Amino acid sequence: MDALRRTVQDRETEDLSLIAYALILPSESTLIPLAQPPIDPMRLHAARNRVRKLIAAETAEDLRDRYEELTPEEGEAYTIDGPNASRRRLRNVLLAYLAAPGTAEAAARCGAHFRSARGMTDKEAAFSLLCSMPDSAEAKEAVEVFLAEAKGDANVIDKWFASQARADVDDLLPRVRQLMEHPEFTLKNPNRLRSVVSVFIGSPQFHLADGSGYDFALEMIPKVDGLNPQVAAGMANCAFRTWQKLDQDRQELIRERVKALQKMSLSKDTAEIVSKMQGLLTPALPARSVRCPPVPERRLSRCGSARRVCVFQASSPAGPGALGRRYEAPERELDELAAVLLNLVAVFRLDADVVAIVNGDELEDDGECHHGARRSWPLLFSAGLRPPAETGFWFGEFCHALAHRSTGPGHGARHSRVMQILMAQHFDDYARSVRQAPLREPVPARRRRRSSSSRRSRRSRRRR
Repeated sequence: MDALRRTVQDRETEDLSLIAYALILPSESTLIPLAQPPIDPMRLHAARNRVRKLIAAETAEDLRDRYEELTPEEGEAYTIDGPNASRRRLRNVLLAYLAAPGTAEAAARCGAHFRSARGMTDKEAAFSLLCSMPDSAEAKEAVEVFLAEAKGDANVIDKWFASQARADVDDLLPRVRQLMEHPEFTLKNPNRLRSVVSVFIGSPQFHLADGSGYDFALEMIPKVDGLNPQVAAGMANCAFRTWQKLDQDRQELIRERVKALQKMSLSKDTAEIVSKMQGLLTPALPARSVRCPPVPERRLSRCGSARRVCVFQASSPAGPGALGRRYEAPERELDELAAVLLNLVAVFRLDADVVAIVNGDELEDDGECHHGARRSWPLLFSAGLRPPAETGFWFGEFCHALAHRSTGPGHGARHSRVMQILMAQHFDDYARSVRQAPLREPVPARRRRRSSSSRRSRRSRRRR
């Protein structure tokens, strides 16, 4: 708190924008990707508001003094340049803190700021704060004046809608629906649509625990899709892209809405976004997944465990040499691989029993993939694919296997998209986990012996 107070009192820094940016709290959209899941967006929003009010209460006198100091004198010329723009920016940040209590005094100060504003920056800053105090006389007056002074300017009217659609009020969704009934609102204007619907979807109130915000998205996406597929696709992505960070109840609510969207007749753009979400939201992701189910030429038998990871031994009905090129990993290497897999399990927030190791497996020369779709099998990884020290490979293999679990055994475009999304969503967590828990010592590279049958099969393929 002392640091914030010194920042408000700072008269030495010439660029006042630096002070303004130093005082601004990070938004919820910034905090959610950084916070550890599971996240309740409404609790996060409430916590941010508590911090804002605490800062306002502890530094109230300093905030008022600096705000009055930056307030222009009556009749002072309105100058458009860098220093004056920075001055207005800092004054508006201070006003936001002074308005945090939501009292009659705060509303009166915002009303005076709004009436005296000679530029859109000051006017919009005060108007946005008044929208979070909708029952005050100053707010009701500002709503009428702002729209009247817009004089039909589309950009200004968009700001009028957006400020009300992001207001910090408990009944925001009913107010948004009321805004959509205004004569100036139309779904056919993309900017006007974004200023209301998209702004609300990006607000914390979209994530109400009763799922009403998600129902609103389910209602609006098909309507917008019939008019503007690109906007509808962006809306769907904005609505549900943070699902993986949310708590279990909200994930279930989102899953139901995404399934409902997938059953609708949507445009190609929107259907692609929804199909991606459906692939990532399948219940199989945190459940048991399958990579290599047994086939007639290959049998798996459990032979033990390494660090709580089950280990299977591969064999063939035709005898030990029938599997062709094989690799028998030593106990230490199995232990290292188990540590890598358990780390990935933690990164993806799965249960430890979803992974298992296959030792003595055949290493196909043709790169054949054995990922399948039997839910009764865990996610299996052949110990001979790469040394455990190559953690980047195992991260990619993990995403590859999970993508198969969601999309089926094929390697089409949908499988590639789901795999890429999984890698993008989890790479930062994976990188942090690798830095925090490096392997004790890299397992040295190894040479695998080829059986005579494997050499003959390769020569025959080359001749063909």
